Amino acid sequence: MMKNYCLSAVVAVLLLSAGGFRADYAQESSKETAIVESDHAVFPDGLKLTLEVCPTEIYMGDVVFLALCLENASDKTFDNFASIEDRLKSGRRLGRISVSCSQLENEYAWSPDADAEARSALAMDLDMSLRGGMAASGMATSAATSAPSPDASSRKPFQPGEKLQLGKEGVQLPPFEEWNDPFWKELRANLSPEGIVCAFQVVQYFDLNTGEQRREVFTLNIRIKPRPEDETRFIERLSDVASKKRLPDDRGVEKTVNGVSPPQNDDSVVVNGIKYNLSRFVRTTASIRPFLPNNQTALDDWRALDAKFRVGTLRDDVTFTRLLLEYFEADADAAETPKKELIDWLEALPEVQKSFFAEKIVLEGASFFCQTPLAGKSRALLHAVYDSLDDKWKILVYNVDRETYRKTPLTPPEGYVPPPTRWEQRRPTEEEIANGSRTLKDGCRMWFYQGVAGEEIIAAKVIRLNEKTNEVILKDRFGYMISLDFAKFSKEDQEFILEYHNLEL
Repeated sequence: MMKNYCLSAVVAVLLLSAGGFRADYAQESSKETAIVESDHAVFPDGLKLTLEVCPTEIYMGDVVFLALCLENASDKTFDNFASIEDRLKSGRRLGRISVSCSQLENEYAWSPDADAEARSALAMDLDMSLRGGMAASGMATSAATSAPSPDASSRKPFQPGEKLQLGKEGVQLPPFEEWNDPFWKELRANLSPEGIVCAFQVVQYFDLNTGEQRREVFTLNIRIKPRPEDETRFIERLSDVASKKRLPDDRGVEKTVNGVSPPQNDDSVVVNGIKYNLSRFVRTTASIRPFLPNNQTALDDWRALDAKFRVGTLRDDVTFTRLLLEYFEADADAAETPKKELIDWLEALPEVQKSFFAEKIVLEGASFFCQTPLAGKSRALLHAVYDSLDDKWKILVYNVDRETYRKTPLTPPEGYVPPPTRWEQRRPTEEEIANGSRTLKDGCRMWFYQGVAGEEIIAAKVIRLNEKTNEVILKDRFGYMISLDFAKFSKEDQEFILEYHNLEL
């Protein structure tokens, strides 16, 4: 049953853990990335399917990061990605995954579940995130977006040697709640300091446009080593809690999630005196949420948790949250140092692993943090990771920056022509502005509003004023509602709004 079980299960019971921190650090495992071809070496028309896996040497409980990629291994240039995309009706998600070992009797197998929070299909992530960023700009959440299609950046010639990522997954070996699964118990009982080499296999199915189903198999060896004893004892406590909170269903040899939803009211992380949901600061949004009152509520707690781990990708998940909180907690004039520390840490990660953390920063920055007091710092962080993103994610950041802040210093990917933003579309024509009349021919009014990037001119009709919140609701020419702050309208517009509602100054 696999979700991206990262630190959010790890952090479940920090306060239950005893024992001091040790200063001696174990030697890190290799974080080299293995590139594995499927058993069908070449996809139709010279397209090769590969799986990138990092790392291939882990400690018990670590996360392995996978990226499914399509490579043009031919000497042919595809003029439009649609010619490739149409061949694949499915396959963005990784399929059946298994771990086995010739020395052991048992096997462990699962299918990444289809929980909406865990979907690795970039189309869903991009669309949801861009909608969130636009809503934060003052748009109604029901408004249609002018977002590019998820693969807009790939609708250009697909050159020989180029590679496109189809999907990705982070898998934990093992998930904490399955620490005592028969396979993992048997493996731990046979672990030597050098570890055990296991066969790691991913089976991926594709529905082709011919009506056929294509089965691709990727197999490689992964060495699993024992964690230091103090870390293992800590994880065993976590596994006890996790297994009681969420148990998988057994369906034959494979395991799938049982549908238990994590709590949604975990607003327990405090940043500069304001409470936020922990999910905003952890890499995965598809893990078991830490359960109150045992999860970390402050930066010092995360520093202590980070100090408990010395090795492996499991620690990376904790370090990421700690660094993120260090940055958001810092005073404005001192934030550059923790931001650089976070960016330098990201840049030192293998490319496959780094993309998971960078995309988490983008998703939360584009959909959530832009609506909070952390918006300025979040925007600076988006700009800092921008150059390391692929074109799809660059388009997302570029458009959210334009929508939320009305302008952007970022350069869009080569060949990408951005659509007009909603704010640009809401601006009266230059002829209407030059005419000077505040009442426009279609019944709209020309409003002057002090937005985040300076004065904006908006063509819209007034609907109402909410006296309790001082929000003014306008309807633009396209029928979409806009919620704006009364205090930011020009004096003349404020008087018009009050008169419209028969109110007195």
